Amino acid sequence: MPDPILLLNVTCLAIFGHCQVEAALVLKSRLADSDLNSEPTHRPMPYDAGRPRSVIRLSVNTSRCTRTLPPASCYPLRMLTLRRGVVGVVAVLLVSGVALAQTPADIAEWRVQANAGHEYAQYNLGVAYETGQGVPQDYAQAASWYRKAADQGLAAAQYNLGVMYTNGQGVPQDYAQAVSWYRKAADQGDAHAQYNLGVRYTNGQGVPQDYAQAVAWTRKAADQGHARAQHNLGTSYANGRGVPQDFAQAVTWTRKAADQGETRSQFNLGAMYANGQGVPKDAVLAYMWLNLAASRASAKDRERHAETRDRVAKKMTRAQIAEAQKLAREWHAAFDTRQK
Repeated sequence: MPDPILLLNVTCLAIFGHCQVEAALVLKSRLADSDLNSEPTHRPMPYDAGRPRSVIRLSVNTSRCTRTLPPASCYPLRMLTLRRGVVGVVAVLLVSGVALAQTPADIAEWRVQANAGHEYAQYNLGVAYETGQGVPQDYAQAASWYRKAADQGLAAAQYNLGVMYTNGQGVPQDYAQAVSWYRKAADQGDAHAQYNLGVRYTNGQGVPQDYAQAVAWTRKAADQGHARAQHNLGTSYANGRGVPQDFAQAVTWTRKAADQGETRSQFNLGAMYANGQGVPKDAVLAYMWLNLAASRASAKDRERHAETRDRVAKKMTRAQIAEAQKLAREWHAAFDTRQK
């Protein structure tokens, strides 16, 4: 059974539980449980797959953009070409996490188009008000413009409005409303919305707690490569929560997230190699993944990961430790190359 939920103060509130490994296992470590923290709002303009009012042309300016940040943190330039011939630059808000100021002309153009009913301009005004770019930060205005775009079916706006309801920003906190908007975006294939909907079902916020539904929505996001969803799906299989317990499946999904740099998944994968859960016991691979987790984790988790790694090291030879460290360096090099 999972231990009581532990609240951690990270960038925003993150909730982690921990599941006790069976006493008979060699490594009596605790697996990092599901990440029950919602995704924040995202700002890249979605590609318009056939909506009649507008066509998206992509004009990428990524000179300052690094793929080491989450996809939602790296925003290229996008051109919105309206059928009536008006062209405007949109969604140029964050590159590598650095805010780029909007000119009054940008805001004025978006407002004209937004008032004319164009959902992408409405969405961009919502982003501008949420982030305080080009206008004073105003969550109520952000929520209002997101709602206008969301009512027209724009998935990114539906998702962002769900986040506003989750956090009580610009609107009263209302998990039922958050779920409603997440579901609309999730039904359109938005992976972040699918992930957040899975979190809501896990927590029983806005919907009755339902682990099977949580897994179903989490799987949709995981299938799209969403690392946090892959981590949560792996822990669901490890704990037998919402699905039959299956360590082989737990390893499969945990590895996918670990390969994307999820430190909790790297820790869990190392623990599973140490315990022989879903994979043959392998001290070298256990040390490798635990070492990666310890080196990349937040300060709050780093000590626990290092302690677990060191317990494994006590039963290894120097040659085995050297091999594990070599594998970790090679993983780092390959990971860094993929991010370029």
